[in-house]
Amino acid sequence: MSIDLLLYLVAFILFVIATILRVVPSKTSVWSGAFVAAGLAFSALSKTNMTRLRDLLDVQMRDGYLRDTFRAGKVTLAKSEKAGDVADIRCTAWYFKGRQARQCVTFERGGFIGFAGWSDDTNIQPILRAFIAWVNELATAPVAATEEH
Repeated sequence: MSIDLLLYLVAFILFVIATILRVVPSKTSVWSGAFVAAGLAFSALSKTNMTRLRDLLDVQMRDGYLRDTFRAGKVTLAKSEKAGDVADIRCTAWYFKGRQARQCVTFERGGFIGFAGWSDDTNIQPILRAFIAWVNELATAPVAATEEH
């Protein structure tokens, strides 16, 4: 069994557990590894795929987190000579909105995936659940995963 398949199986098992218990381990390297193990790369981050992730995030966030005000916000796909290519989804809540919207999920072309570095183990849960569901969707739909920007 290849290491990629093993990582994907671990991520899938964690997804099943998270679905049942509604609690996801917050070690973000596991989720970054699941993205790669599913055969996905920065090129999978089309506007359509990022919007789908945003929609999944928003559904998960509406489940009573941060005084029931936690929402997924703007999707950004940016190219920058200084910072490199970045795909980003921001989030808002009752105490951070507009220009103060926080990083929810960030992808860098070099492979880094950041998950709500500001959050605690509770508030990151809906973000990780949505990310797992999204990776599983993309992994089973390779045509959508390679869509042009």
